[in-house]
Amino acid sequence: MGRKKDSALRRLQRVVLKTLRSRKLILVEVGAIAIAGAILTLVPQATGPATETAAFETAFPSLTPILQAIQFDRVLWSTWFLFILTLSCASLAVVLNDQFRKALKIWLRRPRPSHFARAPYRLEFERPARSDTAPVETLERRGRIAVWGLPMLHLGLLTVVLAGVIRMLWGQDAVVDLIEGETLPTSPTAYGAQWNGPFAGEFSFADPITFEELDLDFYESGRLRNISGRVRVGEGIFARVAINEPLVFGSRQLYLSQTYGPAAIVAVEVGGVTENIGVPMSLEGKDFVGLTFVHGMELRLRGQGPSFGALQVRLLKDGGLAFVGSLAPGQSAELPTGGRIALLDIRKWARFNASRDVALWLAYTGFGLITLGALLLFAVVQVDTYLKVSAGEDGRELVLVAMRPKRFVPLFKERFEAFVESEGHVGPLGAMAQTSTPPAED
Repeated sequence: MGRKKDSALRRLQRVVLKTLRSRKLILVEVGAIAIAGAILTLVPQATGPATETAAFETAFPSLTPILQAIQFDRVLWSTWFLFILTLSCASLAVVLNDQFRKALKIWLRRPRPSHFARAPYRLEFERPARSDTAPVETLERRGRIAVWGLPMLHLGLLTVVLAGVIRMLWGQDAVVDLIEGETLPTSPTAYGAQWNGPFAGEFSFADPITFEELDLDFYESGRLRNISGRVRVGEGIFARVAINEPLVFGSRQLYLSQTYGPAAIVAVEVGGVTENIGVPMSLEGKDFVGLTFVHGMELRLRGQGPSFGALQVRLLKDGGLAFVGSLAPGQSAELPTGGRIALLDIRKWARFNASRDVALWLAYTGFGLITLGALLLFAVVQVDTYLKVSAGEDGRELVLVAMRPKRFVPLFKERFEAFVESEGHVGPLGAMAQTSTPPAED
């Protein structure tokens, strides 16, 4: 029974390994990753700008719930993408094991005269005997390290995919909207939303971060040229953060997105209790609008045009209109039901993306291995050369010269001609054998 069970396990192992190294499966994996990339581009992601998500939901109201149910709106955190990456890792590991075994076998094998029987460059000729040359037979292999190019390339791919799997399982992403002067506390609940891997905890920074000022740079046409922000970390460390210039705290990073707008600082006093709130406003048509709740009432703000000087203010309570009016910064008004509302200031707000990527160094290592593998694969070529000199008749010598490049055979024609001439050949090389590709090694 034990032998039968062992035999069944080995058969299953062979079937699994054969399936994982199957070209069809690898093509399916590559196609699935390409489709995932297309989905990532076409469907606004939950971690992206809210305006894109809202516009997509408005354009495709019936399709959006379906895409959300199958996790198309969060591809990089979806179960199906994790399965694709895991399966790709398994296939790459099996293929890589085969490639390393083959490369090691070739690396340890030394060239033999029989390898040059069908060499793409091979020439036999006679020359006058040289007094300083005894019968010789030399074999040389250069560029042997090129044999590791393909395994190194696939090792880099495996490392990058593995980094992606680790990122999905232990990575963290968060988003928060901050108004100038507002401080992001160290509590994870301060963020508007978080997307964390199943083995990662909630995201937060070790020190509070205060958003001091948003700097906007525009072209003469009015289009945005650059956006950056000045922040204060803790009690006194000032830094600048931009889209491509994140604030880095070890494996944690804080990015500034392109989502920004005006924010109204409003104070509402009801029953002797004053509540100060900041209301981020987003572009709706040609106007900026904001919505929040204060003292159990719905507060709606609207600024007409891109450079409004005053805000239209509406307070709704229990479905009825409690206040309507226009306020400029510094102005206040009485509420019909008692109390006051004041527009203290108009500032700017911006959306910040935060992340923790524990496998970022592994991804960079993978890209480095891919680059190294590509260099070994295309910039270094293994070339075997063979020289045999034997005694002939009438004071002459028989010379056999052969060269066997592993790739790019036509590029070595001039090198072979120089090699032949250095051994004393005179005249055209019409008898030289040449083929387009060298035969595979035994």
